[in-house]
Amino acid sequence: MLCLNISQQYAKIAINTTRPQLNLQTTRPQIDINSQAARLEIRQATGELELDYTPYRYSIGIKNIQDMARDNAREGKQTALETIGRIAQEGDRMARIETKENAIAEMSAEANLPELPELIWVPIEKPDISYKFNPAQIEYIPGNLDINLRRGTVDANLDRGTVDIRIAQYQSVRLWITENKYDIQA
Repeated sequence: MLCLNISQQYAKIAINTTRPQLNLQTTRPQIDINSQAARLEIRQATGELELDYTPYRYSIGIKNIQDMARDNAREGKQTALETIGRIAQEGDRMARIETKENAIAEMSAEANLPELPELIWVPIEKPDISYKFNPAQIEYIPGNLDINLRRGTVDANLDRGTVDIRIAQYQSVRLWITENKYDIQA
């Protein structure tokens, strides 16, 4: 009996790969910080003390030239008016003959007896004292902060992997016929 023999060889694929590699090189970021401190400047100006002795001096009779001249002029005018009035009164007194008074003798007696001065107690004024306060001068100078940033870098170098595919064995089908002496059933 004739047998048909079939032999088959499968195809084989050979795959060669190299792994990909990622090489990273980095430089670190850097921060440069320069700072200047804030300043507070305080300057205290001295105050001013003012002493005005004018009220005190006026109360004890010491005056400046303008005020003394004005007061003397006022007193002179008042004295002149009083003197004119007194002289007019004396003339009227001497003209009154009907009173039978010895007017000249009495007027001369009155002129020789001066009036007693009047004693007046007056408080002495205190001097004007004032103090002018000068406030402190405050100046604020803000600080300074300089920040310089140097960015880091990342250098990436990629070695790509490779995949090499080739056929290592081709497929084949072989057919042949043999004579079989034995009856084999499968």
